[in-house]
Amino acid sequence: MSKPYICSNILCGCDGTLIKENEIAKVIHNYNTERNYDWHIRFPEITIDGICAIPEFIGTEYGLSLIIYCMDAWMYKKKRLITMDGIMISKPILYKKTYIEKREKYTIDDYNMILQKISKDLRDMKFNKVEGVFYTSDNSHPLLYSLVGSEDENLNCLSYGYGNVDECCVCLDDTKTTTPCGHKLCVACWVNIKMVKRRLPCPICRENLRQREKLSHLFPLGYIGLDNLYEDFYDRGGDGGGDEDGDHDYTLTSYNSIIGATYYDDDVIRMTIEYEENRDE
Repeated sequence: MSKPYICSNILCGCDGTLIKENEIAKVIHNYNTERNYDWHIRFPEITIDGICAIPEFIGTEYGLSLIIYCMDAWMYKKKRLITMDGIMISKPILYKKTYIEKREKYTIDDYNMILQKISKDLRDMKFNKVEGVFYTSDNSHPLLYSLVGSEDENLNCLSYGYGNVDECCVCLDDTKTTTPCGHKLCVACWVNIKMVKRRLPCPICRENLRQREKLSHLFPLGYIGLDNLYEDFYDRGGDGGGDEDGDHDYTLTSYNSIIGATYYDDDVIRMTIEYEENRDE
């Protein structure tokens, strides 16, 4: 995927004032012209309900869309069956919205209008801790969004997990995420857990939430997920980005309750948000 253009002052002010004289829209229009309808413009980093996120404006011949990547979230890499403190290389997509569908040509006024709508959405956005997605007032429960690209180049944002909802043991917010030691934690509280002597303590029972030892009996000796860990893996926040071809397979939070996954494949991003019931229940 091409490196995104970073625009540091792309959002409207908090008072909702219009972007002055369409200056930012003009920048995007020029950038779009150079890229021929295949470009990414990154917004400044923001915080939504305590979750660090990076919005990114994407333009293709099929439409103009906003996607939001989550940063510093608890993740789980299925290929190695280990949890990681924070992933900066691969960021799961937690929100996507298409503002304009396919058109022959976009004008400066189009971009200015979209930027104003994006600014409003970002100011009003909240995080659904039960379903693991961001939402706005006009999109309270995003299950399936309009897709950007052809049928083979879709960005799917799905959300599963119905049934009874429990309270987070720490903040009492609704959640469906369960720690390996059996306690309920919302995503925000997972993010706020601090390391203690390279152990990740459960805020309730202080059990180590890293499950390498507890999972070892499930896999044969020599399994890559348990034996081939680098000494400085956690210090580096990951394994350098996965395979040489750039493919990644990440999932958010814990082994027993999987919340999200991101896949990178030939410049195509696919996202699913899913839940699995606790195996002990």
